[in-house]
Amino acid sequence: MKRLIVLVLCLCMLMPCAAMAQGYEGSVWAEPAPLYAQPSQADAAIAEVAQGSAVSVTGERENGFLPVTLPDGTDGWMPETCVAQPVEGEWNGYDTAAVLCESLSMRQAPDSGASRLDTLTNGEVFTILEEQDGWYLAAVRSDDGAWWHKGWVLARYTVSPPSYIVTGEGAVDAYAYPAPDAPCVAEVPGGTTLLVIAQMDGYDVVNLRGASAFIRREER
Repeated sequence: MKRLIVLVLCLCMLMPCAAMAQGYEGSVWAEPAPLYAQPSQADAAIAEVAQGSAVSVTGERENGFLPVTLPDGTDGWMPETCVAQPVEGEWNGYDTAAVLCESLSMRQAPDSGASRLDTLTNGEVFTILEEQDGWYLAAVRSDDGAWWHKGWVLARYTVSPPSYIVTGEGAVDAYAYPAPDAPCVAEVPGGTTLLVIAQMDGYDVVNLRGASAFIRREER
């Protein structure tokens, strides 16, 4: 019985440490980032926080919001896509995708009318954290590699998982459609890495400058 009591007391002592371990020091990367009293946008924001401001994330995500504390001690809830998370390794166990269009907006919520947070470019690879109604919650590293940024992107403008081919030593032709008499739309230099969208009828469908093109496998 004494051993059981001691074990319970030890667990109680460890619980606050476990809760603290869930938090981290983040940074605001949206401009401006709204702060709410509850994890919802039903009521007006209680504050707007400037881009680059430090925030302490104090608990678990709820309804797409993170509980945060501002440097002045104000507590509230901020959309998780407004908070950059410090890089402490890789996102393990998640799928990746690559952008097929020329540019793709990252938005604060899975809605085309939501605030735009950033823009991904053609061929850029991101990590898929969540899927909802045709949208991906994407995670990408900041330019300096120090932060993870998150935002929602339309899944239909991406391919997952990305795969690639590398052309041989000589240049190869890219065609408008998969047929022997198809017009050539580009000459691809040898040693070029191309993102593959699909494969069909002896052709690789590749992403070429934001458009689809067909390369005969026998020619590469």
